[in-house]
Amino acid sequence: MYPLLLGSTDEGDKDGSIVSKSYSRSNTFWNIAFYNTETGESHLLSPDKKMVLYAYTEQGSESGASTVSASKFAKYAELGSGQLDKLLYYSVRTVDFNHDGVIDQQDPNYLFTSDKAGNNFQQISPDNYNVESWHLVKGTNKILMQGTPDTDNNKEFNEQDVTTPLVYSIRPKRDAKAVFSGPFSSSVKQLLDQHWAQKL
Repeated sequence: MYPLLLGSTDEGDKDGSIVSKSYSRSNTFWNIAFYNTETGESHLLSPDKKMVLYAYTEQGSESGASTVSASKFAKYAELGSGQLDKLLYYSVRTVDFNHDGVIDQQDPNYLFTSDKAGNNFQQISPDNYNVESWHLVKGTNKILMQGTPDTDNNKEFNEQDVTTPLVYSIRPKRDAKAVFSGPFSSSVKQLLDQHWAQKL
């Protein structure tokens, strides 16, 4: 795996490259090149997607064998089993959600996976949810995520938005869905407001 560093200014730069110089955004990448030492073949993680990668990790090592990111991504992986062990995990931003002309940390963070050869790259978290954390469930083929949608429609992900626990199944493959049902979530919110809402 050869992470391709993003250039030193905005996503509009045309000089993002494979060099290993020190950039102001040295922990962000625009793609990853994979090289097969046996066949000599090379390919990109994604040949056509515009994206910013903030972290990638190989499940199974304490801090991720190849984790490159801020500390909140440093302890992603727990020991899983089965299909989970065969994947790489990526923290990726792909959408200029707030329409400010750049893809950056103000846009939603998505969880992507690929196999260990860098094939079958796919988004597994829902669109327009900012994934704040995730972990693998030991002894299962499931991934739990904490995701935040823009519930107040202000094009920001902040404390006014409601974070939702999500579960994704690798096999059988099932789209990520909310862990708790609508009625249960509503009753919890009602109880929260009843006990802790500020009295004006």
